[in-house]
Formats: sequence, structure tokens, C-alpha cells
Amino acid sequence: MKKYLTKKIVTVTSALAIAISGVNVPNMNNYSYAAEAQKVNVLRKSPGWTFGIYMCGNNLEQEGGSASSDLLEILKANVPKEFSENNNIIVGTGGAIAWHFKDIYSNYLMEEKGLSEKEVDQIIPEEIDSSKLSLYRVNFNHKYEADDGSIKTIPAIEHIKDIADYDPALVKEIQDFYGSDEFDEAEVEKNKFSKGKRDSKNSKDESDVPKEYDDEKYANMGAVKYIREFLNELDTNYAAEHMAIDLWNHGGGITGGVCYDQYTENPITLGELKQVLKERAEDGYEKYDLIGYDACFMSNYESWVNLAPYAKVGVGALTSQYGDGWYYTPVIEKLANNYSNESYDGKRLGADIVKAHKDYYGYDGILMKDVWENAYEGEGEYSEEFLDDSRYYLEDEMLCAVDLEKIAQTAIKFSEFGDDLFKASVDEDSMKDILLQCSNVKPLDRDCSFVGISNLFDLLEENAPERIKELTDSPHTQYRIAAQGYEECLEDIKELRESITSSIISAYNGWETSRYNDSIAMSVFLPAEYAGDETAYFNVNDYMNYTIGDSYAKVMYMFSHNLTLDRDMFDFKDLPYDIHYNYDKKSGKYTFEMDEESAGYVNNFSGYTYANVDGKKYVINCTYTKPFTGGKNTFTMKPLCEYLTFGKGKPVYFYENNYLVENDAILSYRYCHGFLNGVYGEFTFVKDMDSDRYVFDGFYADKDNENIVDEDELVVDELKVGDKIKLEVLEADKAMYCVTAEDYSNNTKKSYTDEYVIKASDMVEYTEHVGEKYDTDIEHFSKKKVLSPKFDVVKVEDNDIDLVLGYDVCVFYPEG
Repeated sequence: MKKYLTKKIVTVTSALAIAISGVNVPNMNNYSYAAEAQKVNVLRKSPGWTFGIYMCGNNLEQEGGSASSDLLEILKANVPKEFSENNNIIVGTGGAIAWHFKDIYSNYLMEEKGLSEKEVDQIIPEEIDSSKLSLYRVNFNHKYEADDGSIKTIPAIEHIKDIADYDPALVKEIQDFYGSDEFDEAEVEKNKFSKGKRDSKNSKDESDVPKEYDDEKYANMGAVKYIREFLNELDTNYAAEHMAIDLWNHGGGITGGVCYDQYTENPITLGELKQVLKERAEDGYEKYDLIGYDACFMSNYESWVNLAPYAKVGVGALTSQYGDGWYYTPVIEKLANNYSNESYDGKRLGADIVKAHKDYYGYDGILMKDVWENAYEGEGEYSEEFLDDSRYYLEDEMLCAVDLEKIAQTAIKFSEFGDDLFKASVDEDSMKDILLQCSNVKPLDRDCSFVGISNLFDLLEENAPERIKELTDSPHTQYRIAAQGYEECLEDIKELRESITSSIISAYNGWETSRYNDSIAMSVFLPAEYAGDETAYFNVNDYMNYTIGDSYAKVMYMFSHNLTLDRDMFDFKDLPYDIHYNYDKKSGKYTFEMDEESAGYVNNFSGYTYANVDGKKYVINCTYTKPFTGGKNTFTMKPLCEYLTFGKGKPVYFYENNYLVENDAILSYRYCHGFLNGVYGEFTFVKDMDSDRYVFDGFYADKDNENIVDEDELVVDELKVGDKIKLEVLEADKAMYCVTAEDYSNNTKKSYTDEYVIKASDMVEYTEHVGEKYDTDIEHFSKKKVLSPKFDVVKVEDNDIDLVLGYDVCVFYPEG
């Protein structure tokens, strides 16, 4: 069995205040673009909106023409004549092995508008090219010559340019795989419910997709290069007062990303999207008015918080979306009729997108009526068969618009919730059961690694009271900590429900019978078993890049890897445990009791002491006390209100180990680094068992020290008259629990005391403990004389001392 030492943290100051460790909260500050904003040529901005659609067709377009149908919905919008002059709807197409826009729009123009084939050929000269990434602009005033010779206008998509070509060999391979079945729009409409959801990607086996694909040379809508190029195109050539982007395709939530290219099966991950948006912000561009996902599962709490620096409003779905996606016609009409209205912003646009969704997918809504009349050829009341089909596809259809500035403001409380959830996770089996329930009760999809945030909150509220009742009076410290964690989780959840709900501008939560109808319309990461697999698009290790507070990520890591606190390796760095220490005002001591079971998992009980001296903060001591594993331990620690130095110099930094020996005596060692006769190494001082004085016990040189002349200098057991000593001083930025070497280097600045020269008068007699550190059978004390530097002891006022307490946990995990 391997042992890995980690640290559980609690901070207690001399004023008895509990200090909370910092949390990893993404940057939520509003960007100030000041000087850099001048990079944008505001004179070129359109006065209205630019609405960019990154339309990655995939099998949604290939099999059902869903992307082309959405383009038709846009073109059907009734807009003011001048709309296209003052606004831009820009569409990037690609990611599908076949497009059907020419078929779908031609049929509409000829059947609904009465145009001839000759007229249609002018409006749609050719099909969208499936072998390329291309850019189109919607023009509601596209000109064409009518059969009577007159010039007329009609809505159309106008080809701007081609961005990139797919690898021809890959195009041929995949198109050969799928064959060349003719697209039959009438058949698609007849079997409209067969369009299904937007969560089922390409049916081609992923093993057939090339693992090495040159994104620099060939097209790939899932690559950073092409989403960056699309957004740059909007900013450079189609800038407007209001900017919105719509990522159209399949969605896999925070773990899967969005815009899966059918050729490469590569999605845009949250990290990649953040990368591009961060670059855009650094180039001086303002936040988007709206970022929307016309895709499944993309309303995710962590995603919204991570995107908050780059957009004002987010629109996405908690659940899977039906293949038709957003209903664009009324959305574009609202935008077109309000583009010059200063009060029409991303919030109102987001609310209009959600309302259109409700009107389209709601019970007895536009889609139900259309399918009943055309696909089922029904009349009068709906049949039971039709209602069952409608319920299966439409009941849980959802969409919400989120105020990203408000959702970002909930991040600190969510981080605290993660801290408290981690404390509760000491109750390992019960916590695991709760998290398993989250995946199995009201699941969003099979094997997905996210759950409704309401589901997590509900199940904790349901189970926590019973766990609190059982654990509160436990004789075991860790279970009392868990009870406290549960209690604090309940308080956190109450506040989070209110604040997260208030961030939602508008939400459609499905039919009244939907299991999600009363939910907060967003998910939160909770991994399925496969989330730890390195082959996944996103595994639990990636989550650390997006987590809202480290502690929540740690809980998820343990859950996904089936780790437990008492036997598996896990990094508990910076866990802000809130343990209540007994404080005796008369003695000024803190007392901490640890039962036998808990002591078996603890390597050291530790404390850092910081002193404010002459306006500067110094680390003066770090104490380690090893527990006794044969019974209950009682630790006492008093803030060290003094420091050691030479003359009136700066405080020496010592770290200290204490061992319980016979008759409850404490064997205490202090260690510090410094120079002995110009050689750098570690000094050891042992405490006189009869007094508070520390005397020299040994010097151990750094083996890499260039000043070592012979091996005798590596270990020095006794000092000699004339030896010269300089000891290390650590000035600190703040009082904190230092876990790693990086913590020390980031928080402290090293210097040294004035030189001390050993004299004959430095000979001292002291009582030492000469047996093994835990040997209690016989007496192990004797007198000894040594040369030792005489330290000056400098007193420090209580209010100038900070004590930071914690303990090291022995965490075991199997070999390999």
C-alpha cells in the first residue's frame, strides 16, 4: 500500500475568526476595453443587429433537412423593407455530407409563392456545397428578373464566399459510406416525428473517422480555427451595435460540446469556445448581446458562468431538443420590428426566442397541430396514439434565456456549496447513494455526465435531514464534520435556488406534465462512470478547467473514480474545514480532541504561526504533532507569542515536530535552514526536557552544496568554537496554510539573520530523550552538554499573531 500525504485546512486567527480559503471562481469581472476598444471601427457598424448562425448541419441536415428548414423559417419572416440594409443575418454552413436547401426552398417558392423554375434558378442558382465551409448572408430584398421581365425582390441567402474545403478523400469515403439516397421532403414531413432529437449524432461508427485530420489545411466546423474565423468575419465585415451568435447543431452539454462536424465527428468544446471568446475580448470587442445554442443539453450552470465575461445573455436547453430546433420565423420578425428600439436588447431577444419555442412545442402548439393535420391527416380531437407520440417527443422540450451577469454573481455561493458538499462527503456511502440517485431520478439522457441542478438540490434536501440526525452526535470527529457539511449545504441550496432562478430571464419548462416542469432550467456536472475515461471528449480531469470552486470538482472526481477518503489518493489542498476548537481564555490554548479511529488516518496535527514585526509579517513557526494511534488524542496548541533571533534581528523561521512520549511528555524538535561555515543545510534543535530552551542537535548539509570540502561536512553532530551560523528568515505576504513548495515560493521572501559565531561560553547542559520516540517501557532521559547558539527571545502581542491550524491525512490507495 502506498501512502500519500495531503492536507485538510482550517484557519483560526488569534481573534477567533474562521478564515475561508480562496476559491477557484472564473473571472466574472466586466471587461474594461478602454484603449483597446479603439481597434473596432465603430463607423462601420450597422445601426441594428448582426445575428450570426454557425450552422453545422451533421445528420440533422443530411437525413431530415433540419438546417435548411430553419433557413426557410428565417426567409418566411415578415420584416420591414429596410431591415436588410441595417442588419445582418450571416450563416456559416458546413459539417454535413449533404444539404437540401435548394430542394426545400424551391418547393416553397414554387408551391407557396407561385414562382417558375426559371425564376427559382435565379434565386437559388446552386445547392449549398457539402464539400466546403461557406458563408452566406440573408437578404430579404434579393433581386431577380420575373418571367414578365420586371425586377422583383424576394428573401434569399446570398453566397458571400467559401471558407475552406474538406479533405476530398474523406468526403468521398464518408459519402460512399452513406450512399446517395434522394432527399424526399414530402416523406420527411409525413414522418415528422422521426426527425427525433438533436442529441443523436452521426450514425457512422466513430472508429471509421480519421484520428489525424489537418485542420489547418482542411475544413472542420469543430475546430478552433473555423469558429474563430467565423466570429472574426462577423466582427470585421458585419459589425453592428448589437451582436448575437447562434451555435446550431448537436449538443452534448458541458462534457460534449457543440457543433459536431459530420465528417470529423469533432465538436467545439467549452474550453475551445472560451479560448476564442477570450481572444476576441482581448482584441477589444465588446460582449455579445446573446450567445445561443440551438442544440441539446447546452443550458449548463458551469458553462453559463464561464461564458459570463463574454456575453450578456445565454440561451440553451436543459434537455434534448426536437430535430426542428428553434422556431425562427417569429424571432426574426420580433428582431426586425424592434431593431431600432434602444430598449430591445439581448434579454428581450432571448425572451422572444423562448416564447417562440413555447408556442411551437407547447401542448396544442404549432408543431402538434401541423403534425396532426399533415402527417397523421387527423381531424377533430387528437387520437391516443398521436398524444402518446407527441408526449414522447415534445413533453420535455425546454429552453431558457439566462442573464449571464446575474448567474456569474452566484458563483461564490456555489463555490461555498462545493466546500460544504465536500465536508458532507466524509459520509461516503450515503453521499455516493445521493449522487447515484441524481443520475437515475429524472435523468437527462443515458450515461450523460450532467444532471438537472434542481435534481441535485432536491435529493440533497430530501436526504440531508436524516443524515444530520444520525451523524450529529457521532463520537467520530469526521462524521460530526459531515453533519455540519449537510447543514451548511441546505443553507447554501436555499440561497442558490433563489439567486439562480432570479438570473433566468425566461424559461419554457415543457408541458405541465413534464417531469422537469418545476425545475431550474439548467444542468450541473455530475459524471457518469465513463467520465474518467481518457478517450472521452471530456473527462473528469478536464472539469477542473471549468469548475466553480475546487471542492465541488473534488467531490465529482471522487465519485467518478469510486474513491473514498480513507483509502484512496486524493488532493485535499485548500479545503476550508470549519472545525470548532475549544478555546480556554485563561490559558490562551486551543484544544482539539481526536478519537482513535480518526487518529488512524492522521499523520500530523499542524499549525503555522505568523507574527507582525515592524510592519511586516513573518512565518515564525510551523508545528507538527504526531497523534498516538492507540486511543483518543487530545492536542493543545497555544499561539506562539514570541520568536527567536540573534540580537535584535529578524525572526528565525522554524518548523517543529512534536512526539508524545512517556508520562505524557512531549519530545519537541525545531528545524530551520541556513548556513554553517558557508555550507547550506538544515539545522536541528531539540527542546530541553527540563526547560523551554532549544539546543543544537545536528546539521545536515545540502548534498548539492558547492561549498562542501569533504564528507565530514555533510553531517555535523557537534559544534565547535568559531563555527559561524546564519539562519533563514521568511517574510510572508499573508497568513496562509502552505501545502506545496509553490505555496512557499509564492507567499514568502527568503533572507538570513546576522552571523552568529560560536563561543566557549555557549556550552549548555540539557536533558535529552535518548530512546525511540514512542518507547514507553523504560525511562529514556539523560543529561548532556553541547555547544549551542544562544537565541534571544522576543515577545509579540497577541493581536500581532496569527495561528493557522490543520492536519495531514494519510490517504491510502492500491498499488499501481
